[in-house]
Amino acid sequence: MLPVSIDNIARCPSDQFERDKPYVNYMGSMGPTCGVDICTKISPFQAICDRPDLRFTGNNVDAGACYTGTDPLFCLAPLAGMFTRFGFETSSIKQVLDGTAHTILIGEQLPATEFHMRCITRGLGYWASNNSGTATGNVIVPINWPIDPELTDCFPNAFCRQPYEFSSLNANSAGGFKSKHPGGANFVMADASTHFITEDIDLDTYLFLGHRSDGHVIHDSPF
Repeated sequence: MLPVSIDNIARCPSDQFERDKPYVNYMGSMGPTCGVDICTKISPFQAICDRPDLRFTGNNVDAGACYTGTDPLFCLAPLAGMFTRFGFETSSIKQVLDGTAHTILIGEQLPATEFHMRCITRGLGYWASNNSGTATGNVIVPINWPIDPELTDCFPNAFCRQPYEFSSLNANSAGGFKSKHPGGANFVMADASTHFITEDIDLDTYLFLGHRSDGHVIHDSPF
């Protein structure tokens, strides 16, 4: 029997970024979630996090529970998706009120374009790190939003370069799902089914697929 390697089970063949390193091309979905933009507070998608018209509100940070007490920066909104950064809140199938077949569990990501995946994990165990970026996906960013890896360096020279909305340090841009596939990316739903979702999907439909309990049930809508 051939040994199972990280290259065989967690890398998409279409992404050739540093294949000799234990990066992964898949990350869990936090749903419609905004992160902390450490570039210049430029976030073209920030308003999407607060959609009372769709029955969910809250400019989330990482989606979970408050873990620093009084610091409002890290006082987080309730979990909307299936995963949360650092694992501060867990989810179960019974909490997926909108149907497991229509709730995103995992989607594709390109490690070169997401700062946590590319840089932070190098000294912390790559995919096994609790801050590896493998649980920080969000659906507020359009699929295949073009992040430029050249706009950010890893430590010790990690800083943003303009245009900031395309920097991997901007969590509100870089945390979106993306792939090397033209026209969309692959996703696993909470019922373990897989779907190729196109990058021109209706925004509201995409948000509904990311949120586990917004009350908007998708029946036969194509995605």
